[in-house]
Amino acid sequence: MQPAALGLPVLLIENLLMGGLGRPLFLPAASTIARRPAETLRMPCRLTGLDREGKSVLVPGAGVAWCALQRILGAGAMGRIWGWAIWLALLLGPALAQSDHVLTRAVLADPGGRLTIEQLSDAEFAPMPNILAAGYTDAVHWVRLDIAPTADGRPLILRVRPTYLDTLVLYTPDPAAPGGYRQSVNGDTVPFGARETPAVSLSFTITPEGPSTRYYLRLKSTSSSVLNVAALPQAAAVSEDVQMLIVQVILLGLMSGLLFWAISEYLMSRDSVVAWFLLAHALQGLYLLCISGYAAPLLGRIDRTADMLTSIAVLLVPLSALLFHRALLKAFSPTRLAQRLWDALIVIDVTALLLYAMGWARLGLQLNSIVLLLGAPLFIFVAFTVQSEGLIGRGPLRVVYILQAISLVIFMVPLLGLTAAQRLNLDGSVIPGAISALLMFVLLHRRSRLLLDNAQAVRLDLGLARQQLANEREQRQTQSHFLAMLSHELKTPITVARIALGTARTTGEPRRLIEAALDNMNAVIDRCTYADAMEQHQLQVVAETVDIEALLEEAVSRLPPATPMDMRIGAVQALVTDPVLLGVVVANLLDNAVKYSAPGTPIGLMASIAQHHGRAGLAISIENLPGRAGLPDSAQVFSKFYRSPGARRSSGSGLGLYIVRGIVKRLGGTVRYDPEDGKARFTVWLPR
Repeated sequence: MQPAALGLPVLLIENLLMGGLGRPLFLPAASTIARRPAETLRMPCRLTGLDREGKSVLVPGAGVAWCALQRILGAGAMGRIWGWAIWLALLLGPALAQSDHVLTRAVLADPGGRLTIEQLSDAEFAPMPNILAAGYTDAVHWVRLDIAPTADGRPLILRVRPTYLDTLVLYTPDPAAPGGYRQSVNGDTVPFGARETPAVSLSFTITPEGPSTRYYLRLKSTSSSVLNVAALPQAAAVSEDVQMLIVQVILLGLMSGLLFWAISEYLMSRDSVVAWFLLAHALQGLYLLCISGYAAPLLGRIDRTADMLTSIAVLLVPLSALLFHRALLKAFSPTRLAQRLWDALIVIDVTALLLYAMGWARLGLQLNSIVLLLGAPLFIFVAFTVQSEGLIGRGPLRVVYILQAISLVIFMVPLLGLTAAQRLNLDGSVIPGAISALLMFVLLHRRSRLLLDNAQAVRLDLGLARQQLANEREQRQTQSHFLAMLSHELKTPITVARIALGTARTTGEPRRLIEAALDNMNAVIDRCTYADAMEQHQLQVVAETVDIEALLEEAVSRLPPATPMDMRIGAVQALVTDPVLLGVVVANLLDNAVKYSAPGTPIGLMASIAQHHGRAGLAISIENLPGRAGLPDSAQVFSKFYRSPGARRSSGSGLGLYIVRGIVKRLGGTVRYDPEDGKARFTVWLPR
């Protein structure tokens, strides 16, 4: 696009924006744009304000300031939007001062609210600042205004802010009754349709005469008695309303964007912290609408509903914010004292809501503002006493909470009447609410990004774990197939060797050694097969009634004939279990005892009825006095492939006791190793 084609639309758009604000932007002639398009885009802007008569006047230095602001913020669309917002805030005060026709302001506090308009002439008024900040009070405040007329005698708009004041009564001198006054009523308790001058701001139409005319304004409100009065020409009043509208539209746009983000974030994550933020933010949006005066036109002629809706929004916003921060802080492990202080603030705020519901509106609203002010030091205390980093980190939390505390102090102290008020205080806590929402968005957005990163890391780890599991499963299957093949291929030659040994003439010690070697090879194969079946969860239990004494005697009969035994079998009853698996357990324990006992010492075998954690069952104990192998390590005795250093002189697989533990667990029992009196004792308990 050519520079000329770009420059004219940009300047026209700016001109329309500024014209809507009542501050025309200087637009160069079309011939200038056509001749010097590049210079046109770089021309300094000349912004104008309105004087008392509603005429345009140049704001000195505005062009330089605007160009500097544009240079800082950038020339893009967002830079222009933020530039206009900041520029409006900077020009809001000077424009009002130039257009205001109020000559003097004075105020009188009427604690009992009993003074009448006739008594005010003798009352002593005190000079009133530009903005009255009397805090929460039951007193009535009378404001005396001396207002100059316009040069052409046109009416003025007496513009009162903030918009949430309950009742305003304007006393205007009555020309038809010298010394008398006419009354006009406004406030957010007055339905919008019944107002004398329908406007979002609380307004009266007046026509002062002579050098000046004296008016009296009576203020009575359950909310904070913060008051600003200005007498403006109609054009200037409209300009002020448009300025306020643009600022509020920007805030509403910001908060709407955050609201839509919170909705989409909650729908994706179902995060309870985001849900609390969504609730608090929705109430903050309702509060912004109400506190800015838009509840009244939306509700029309419904009596006192706007006042009630505004008060409820004022009370619910801090409560929802406290609940949101309470949920947010759980991840940071706040101290018990911080938790109790936070819960105390929540209880106090609920009390404020109850006070309002019971009819003590002013007390409830005042207590609500005190809660907000107390929240400032509590934010800092909590931020510096949390005990963990949480997901966001303590550093960002502290920065955000310090800014939050500063914002609360700046905007809430004047509302309580503790310090002088500024123009920003006329909108209640709209700006700190927007600041809080933006700061919380920054925290939550960071939190959401970290959660997303963690979720992606978890998904990656899960994928890797699944891949590893699949690899391990494939490896176990390969191992199982190999073991089955090896078992088959080894058992066949072992069987052939036994047959050949039976026909051979080998006798004595050589024959015994050959048979022992074949038995060991067969035992190793059987144990490997059982271990694999256990790990593949293929060990089937076939329960039936088992004669325990007969099973033990059969197991002992398979031991070498010269094995000394000490059998003590009590009056045991039959047991319902798997006889094959129980036989494998007993055989492995006996084989272990025989293999590692001291030469010539007996193997102890005991069986008796025993209780385990209150359940009746059978206990089988096998013990031996250890030989050169010594006692095994209690911590590793049931581990797979474990063999004590001294046991490695004998053949073995290190699977016997590992199989014992696995089978006993599969049968629903327990096995333990009890080295007592220098003996190695293994006790198996099975339920009846």
